[in-house]
Order: sequence, then structure tokens, then C-alpha cells
Amino acid sequence: MDFIKKFKIGFLIAIAIIAGTYHLYSDDELNPEASKWIEYYSLPTDLNENAFIGLIALSSSNDISTSQAIDIYETKLGEINKGSLDYFQQLKYPDIEGLPEVYEDEFFCEFHKGNCLAETAKDRKELEKITEQFAAVTQQYRNLSMLTNFMPLNSIATEPNWDSLVPIQRLAAIEVYFHILDNNLELAANQLSQLISLDRKFLRTASEAVFHAIPIVNFEFYYQPLLIALKQKGFTNWEIFNKALSPLTNDDISMNRMWLMMFAQGTRALQFKYIADRAEDLGYSLHGFQAQLKYKENMTLNSMFDYYSLQLMPDNAKKESLVAWINAASDLADKHSEKTRKEMDNLIWFTIKNYRNIVGAYLEVTALPKILNLYDEKFKLDLRLLLLNIITQENKDLLTEILNIEKYKNPYTGESPKLSDSELCYTLQDDNICIPVF
Repeated sequence: MDFIKKFKIGFLIAIAIIAGTYHLYSDDELNPEASKWIEYYSLPTDLNENAFIGLIALSSSNDISTSQAIDIYETKLGEINKGSLDYFQQLKYPDIEGLPEVYEDEFFCEFHKGNCLAETAKDRKELEKITEQFAAVTQQYRNLSMLTNFMPLNSIATEPNWDSLVPIQRLAAIEVYFHILDNNLELAANQLSQLISLDRKFLRTASEAVFHAIPIVNFEFYYQPLLIALKQKGFTNWEIFNKALSPLTNDDISMNRMWLMMFAQGTRALQFKYIADRAEDLGYSLHGFQAQLKYKENMTLNSMFDYYSLQLMPDNAKKESLVAWINAASDLADKHSEKTRKEMDNLIWFTIKNYRNIVGAYLEVTALPKILNLYDEKFKLDLRLLLLNIITQENKDLLTEILNIEKYKNPYTGESPKLSDSELCYTLQDDNICIPVF
């Protein structure tokens, strides 16, 4: 009897040990939604007449062909597949030497400030030396607006070069202003329409934050003053701009593609084999059975996807609900970050809490990006576009009568714009978005 009793106890203990070991060793199932996006963004990018490849091909001497730009990109992409890519050796594009330091050069200013346009006209002779030097680059850049393929490149292998993009766009805007000064309004409008269209196409499809931020800046600092300058010169052929000045769509506003690509393309660095190999290279013991106890790939990816999901804008969201949504999403992300920070203050408790996936929990803390809230600024850009439509297409003398038309009401609040002697404004969360009335 004692033997049977001891056998049962031993058997139960053995089962408990096996079950406990399996619990510690086994990984979770990968979230089907996360798996879907990982698979989707693992598909090769169509590089044929691709606008981002066009940016890589930009050069002052026009000596980089599209096929050469593709070779440059695919070589860098191959480094990822071989596991040899250093994050500090990403392909930065465009890469053009000799561009002016637009933030420091005395001849460059932001068009929306004070007497900047007057100063730009005064300094025209000096500025034209620079615009003529890079005329081929700005022409190549504007031509990208005619492309239809804006599939983004791999965000791990590449990085947009702000120090080249901004000067190119600034020089292109100056060229537009000089055409306005010369009363060559059709050419100015065509080139400005190309710049705006290009910004909006990048905004809609890009996986990098810089392409979401640039249009916000450009519309307020450069495009709005240029459009007003056209209007003041008597320009009337606004059909040239076609859809370039139309209100933002959900695809324009959404940053979902950026977050999902960032998650999906970053998963390679979180694969079990990669983590184990990197740990061994660094002299740590993380292989075989021991590695499986310490690191669970799917658990890590599921947890990270939950965080990224906080930042995904609902697909069919109405504009009137977006302000409340982004406030709630930001609050959830802040609470998540605060909770993680407090847990990290007590490393013993943090380790105990994440006993099944210790390495993954630490990786998640260090790898998760901080939420980037450009939505408020995108809402303001949307309202700025509405104001530009009113100013450019409506008769100034009839403004008071048309402001209550449904299409001109603030889509986020339902309120009509306010007209004063000198400005037409929308209000959004205590911020005024205004445009001069002339």
C-alpha cells in the first residue's frame, strides 16, 4: 500500500515537473493579426518606376540611372538577409553633395515669417547662383510626381536623408517664387502643384516619419505663402492643382503603414535564431534548451504588436471622432510606458513577472518606439487645406455668405470658420489655424 501511495506521489511530482518544464519551455501561438502583417510586409517591393528609388537616383550631375539606384538598394537589402547590416550603415537617400545649409545660410528664410519673401526677392541674385547649380536636381525631384509607384522601401535597410531632402525642397520652392516674381504664373503654379502632389503621395504611402512631417512643415512655411502670392498676382487657373489642395483622406491622415512596417520589418532582429546568435557573439550563453527557457519569440512579438496596435487608427474612422481617438490612444500609450518604467525600477520583480520570457521582456523595453503623435498636426494641415480652398476658389466679397456651407465646416468640430478683417480661421483644441484674407 505504501509503495502504491509513494508511486502515485512520485508520478504526480513527475507530471508536475514535466508540465512546469513544458510551461517554461513552450512559446505562445503568434497573434494571427501580427502574422498577417509580417507576411504582408515581407513581400518584395515593386522597384519598377518606384519614386523612392527615384530619390536614391537624384544627383546634381544626373549620372545615377534608375537601374544603378536599384542595384545600390538591393545591395544594402542583401546585407539584411546575410545578417551583416549595421544600423549605423543604412542607405541614406537622397545623397547629394554640396547642397546649401538652409538653416544657417543668411540668404535662406521661411516664407511665412515677416518679410521673408521681400528679403528673398532682394537676395535673388545670390540665391539664383545656388538654384541654377542644382536646377537638374530640383527638376528630377519634381518629375517624381508623375510616377504612380510609391511602394516604400525596406525601413531597416534605408533611411531618408533630411539634410538632402529639405534643401532640395527649399530650392524648388524658391524657384517657384522667382517665377511668380517674373509673372510666369502658369509655370509657377505647375511646379508648385508638382511639389504639393509629391509631398502628398509620400505622405500617403511612406513608412518613415520624415515623410509625414515634411508636408506639415512645407504647407505652413512655404506652400501657403506661395499660393497667396499667386492669388495676389491675379492667378485664376486653380484647376492646375487638381486634387493637390483637396482635404486629407483617411489614408493621408493615417500612420498605420509606418507602424505596421516598423513592426513587421523589425521582427527579423527578434527571431530566436538571431537573438541566440547575437548573444553568443557577445559572449553570453544563450543557446539550445537554455535559450528556449529565457527567450520566447512569439511572446515577444505578440506583446510588441499589442503596443503597436495602440497607435493604429481605425480604418473607417470619421473625422469628427479622430480627436477623441488620438487623445485616448496617447493616454493608453503613456500609461503603458509609465507602467513599464515603474516595473523596471524594481528589476527583481520585473524578472519574476516575466519569468517565462526574461530576455524578450528586456528586449521589448529597449526596442519599443515612443508613440509619435503627428495626428494633431495632420488635423491642422487638413484644416489649412480647407482654408486654402476657400481663399483661392471663392470670391472674397462673398466669404461671409459661404462660410456656413457644409463643405467648409470644420470636419473635426462641426463649427464654421471665423472671419475677421485680416484672417480666416478654424479652431481646434484651443489652437487657431489661420490664413490671411486679402
